[in-house]
Amino acid sequence: MTYSVLQQAAETRRSIYALNNTLPLSNEEVSKIIEHAVLHTPSSFNSQSARVVVLFGEEHAKVWHLLKKLCVQLFLPSSLKPLHKN
Repeated sequence: MTYSVLQQAAETRRSIYALNNTLPLSNEEVSKIIEHAVLHTPSSFNSQSARVVVLFGEEHAKVWHLLKKLCVQLFLPSSLKPLHKN
């Protein structure tokens, strides 16, 4: 790989912020991509300590619902909690 290829990759990379629970790939394909990324991501001292939990469907929704409730409890001022919808 040449320096110019690395420069071009850095210049054209993008973050996608329009996240939702609709996937253009199968759950199996997503799992394979994530597994490959974790396996090939460098770690300090080659410790390979990265771990990932991948959830789909109802389990995915359940985790986000629990996180939303926790964030409201922890970060929303008490005076605004009665106005928050679950």
